[in-house]
Amino acid sequence: MKPAMETAAEENTEQSQERKGCFECCIKCLGGVPYASLVATILCFSGVALFCGCGHVALAGTVAILEQHFSTNASDHALLSEVIQLMQYVIYGIASFFFLYGIILLA
Repeated sequence: MKPAMETAAEENTEQSQERKGCFECCIKCLGGVPYASLVATILCFSGVALFCGCGHVALAGTVAILEQHFSTNASDHALLSEVIQLMQYVIYGIASFFFLYGIILLA
């Protein structure tokens, strides 16, 4: 059996929690969030997305420029097109690596 003082203190704590309401409990929980880490993670993901998007568009534009201005037939730039496509896949691999790396750093 618990002493009367401990029981009264527990009841007072429970009553004060009920009086605080949801807002104050949420504020208390949000006080422990590592905002700097969240901002850094968001910036990391944004940078990776920007890198992948810009790299993909630049490589696709390179293929278009090659086809329009420098080749007379498709076999002239076939190998270069394959290399450019391979570079696009490398960009996707780098993106997935940095996505996982960002999650690890956040954890």
